[in-house]
Amino acid sequence: LGDAQGNGPVPPWQATQILMDRKLMPGVPVKIRYTLPVENVRKIRAVLMYRFAPLPLLKKLNITDPAFTKPRIMVTKSLVLK
Repeated sequence: LGDAQGNGPVPPWQATQILMDRKLMPGVPVKIRYTLPVENVRKIRAVLMYRFAPLPLLKKLNITDPAFTKPRIMVTKSLVLK
């Protein structure tokens, strides 16, 4: 969320625009490409994590309670490459 000048993140009550929307919607596939930093990778592990709000916003609001700052693991998947 951003304010009228494009600054963000800002609290919802100060927001006039959405600067970035990275929501994952049910049933909508999302492809993300990564370049692997090394050769001969044999196994990949992906972890989908959720936060209540972006860390910079929590920091601005002085929210330090781990119930809000700690990421929640939603799904973990591993893939063995051939």
